[in-house]
Amino acid sequence: MVEIAKFWHRNPPELLLPVTNEHGIQRGNLHIPVGVYTGKTDLEEATYKGASDGIYIVLNKGNDENSVNLYSLSQFDEALKNDTKDHSIVIELDNIPKNESPESLP
Repeated sequence: MVEIAKFWHRNPPELLLPVTNEHGIQRGNLHIPVGVYTGKTDLEEATYKGASDGIYIVLNKGNDENSVNLYSLSQFDEALKNDTKDHSIVIELDNIPKNESPESLP
């Protein structure tokens, strides 16, 4: 996750994760608020900003020979714990409010 995530200094601070479509093209970002004093992420308050076809967060591309481990956003912590360099780790956005941005469309 260190390789893909960006930290955005806003009020409140946010962790930005790139969201791709089914073809692997980045279509937006998932904005996850981070506690100022605790550093904990708040997935319940996460919002997606981007095109409507953004559905996947690829945490690790892994090895092409191994399977893809697919998780829902509610299993985010579990996906981080199971992160290995051999397997692809993919989070599928489910039940997340989508704020479509016209400027993110091609």
